[in-house]
Amino acid sequence: MLRWVLQECLWVHLQHDTHISRFFYWLARHKGKQKAAVAGARKLLVAIYWMLVRKEEFRNQRGGGTST
Repeated sequence: MLRWVLQECLWVHLQHDTHISRFFYWLARHKGKQKAAVAGARKLLVAIYWMLVRKEEFRNQRGGGTST
């Protein structure tokens, strides 16, 4: 269930230009969309975990702004 929820979150997240979406598109070209979706969802989960631990908002590492 968690895997499905995270993948759904990833598909919505891909509408924005962030390091996670760029990672997904790069990996999708090399490994396929399904494997890239799982890897991207995991990367999103790690980002969510550290956001909760540090009590901070998501920051686009390359762009410097928040992704809304």
